Amino acid sequence: RGFRDAGAGLVAFVAIGASIATFGEAESDATWLVLLLAAMVALLCAVTSAGLFSSRTPRRWIGWVALALATSGLWRRLVDDRVESVEPWVLPLSGALLLIALLIWRANCESRAATPIVLVALLTSILPVAAVGFAGGNERTLAVVAASGVLLLAGTLPLAAGRLRPFADAAALAGAIGVIVAGIGRAAAQWLGGDSSFAVDAWLVATLMVLVIAGFGLARDRSDSFSGQRMSAAELIASVALTALLVISGALVAAPSSGPPSAPADTGSIRAIGLCALFCALYLLGFLLDRAPFTRRITWLALGFAVVSLLVGATSGELDPIELGSAPIAIALLAAGAVRLAAVAEARSWPWLGPGVVMLLVPSLLATIGDRPIWRLVAIGVVGIAVMIVGALRRLQAPLLIASIVVLVHVVATFLPQIRAAYEFLPWWLWLAGGGIVLIVLAARYEKRARDLRVLAERVGALR
Repeated sequence: RGFRDAGAGLVAFVAIGASIATFGEAESDATWLVLLLAAMVALLCAVTSAGLFSSRTPRRWIGWVALALATSGLWRRLVDDRVESVEPWVLPLSGALLLIALLIWRANCESRAATPIVLVALLTSILPVAAVGFAGGNERTLAVVAASGVLLLAGTLPLAAGRLRPFADAAALAGAIGVIVAGIGRAAAQWLGGDSSFAVDAWLVATLMVLVIAGFGLARDRSDSFSGQRMSAAELIASVALTALLVISGALVAAPSSGPPSAPADTGSIRAIGLCALFCALYLLGFLLDRAPFTRRITWLALGFAVVSLLVGATSGELDPIELGSAPIAIALLAAGAVRLAAVAEARSWPWLGPGVVMLLVPSLLATIGDRPIWRLVAIGVVGIAVMIVGALRRLQAPLLIASIVVLVHVVATFLPQIRAAYEFLPWWLWLAGGGIVLIVLAARYEKRARDLRVLAERVGALR
């Protein structure tokens, strides 16, 4: 064995020396050949008397080094020759790796060593084709997304059991990576290329929908020991998809490019409204389902992203009026809170309805500082009074108090010019006299008024 390793090392040494001597010459760049010969050397070192697939010694791990070197050499040659049709090169390699995985599985009668090779074999074809498709047309990306989606959905089906289950999980993982890289990568490439059309959002939403459907399959209740890992994987996949959707679409809302001439002028507004509404729908759906992939963490993540979308749209001027973004968030929060209060008798209104009422009234109230159209002034008063009535009838403390404060502030802010005019019209001593009379009346009936305030505080405190 020592003589064989020495001979392989000598071959590698000569090849590396020749490559260094000619490095940088365009016509004689043999870096790819050096990598290929180094892969052969690593493969020879990995083989033992028991072979490669049945080996139990640490030498077998050198086979992964051989695989990495051979793949690097292949891609170095393809890049040097500017080869764009990579399928004839990567598909046979994936087939060979799948055959190797089959041989290892048959030799060892267990899937621990073969499963990573299956994953690597699938990614060897998916990732290069997806990367090449970023700069070309949609056909190659559609093919990668379709193939990856089939692998992902097929791997989540509960058909494979026992010894085949790890291979199905490897196929599902490879499919998820392929869908994310191809779909999100294509959207990112179009975004970086200055395209602000809805094609960018279409890639993101399609990727999200495929991952959501597969997430339910990954989160099926199974009796094996890897069900928890599958649920965590489903949650991670959903987080990645939501984050990519927020980053790319949010960036297009904040700083839209010129886009194609056929793009509508209000692309940013439509995208901001749709993004906020989509996150609100995902939050409400996750709150009602409360199962993977829509776990509690994903539910709150979607709500946080909805708020971020509101802030991005409001600061960029695409959400005008602001109620286009705040109203969906308020409706989602109030709907989830109402469901919670109906299901749990001990639940209080402050944590479950308070944020929704604040989101419903406060953004509009703050917007009146700089913009005071008549419809907004009327809407705040009508909606605030309606919330007060509902809170009083349903004995809900948070809606009653929040709406009362908002309506009071709104009335004072709205009629402040009239109040100031009336104050300036009457002499100052009349206001002083009126205030003195009010103080005298309150002092004369102090005990009764204090008792009434205590009763009112007790009644408000008794509300849910």
